[in-house]
Amino acid sequence: MPWEDSSRKLPSETALAKRLQEPNYGFSSYGKVQQWLAETLGIEAEYHAVYQMTRYRLLRQT
Repeated sequence: MPWEDSSRKLPSETALAKRLQEPNYGFSSYGKVQQWLAETLGIEAEYHAVYQMTRYRLLRQT
């Protein structure tokens, strides 16, 4: 499936992955991730897309 190809990351994924690895800066919900993407990177993403990217691409790799 396309979202499983971890060799091709968007810049937003790289930034989010880095942010998720910072021990003092976690997110309490996928909605908070969605908000961070909008405020920090200017990316308006649907909740489901944020959920899929975070849960199935980024958290699985850590």
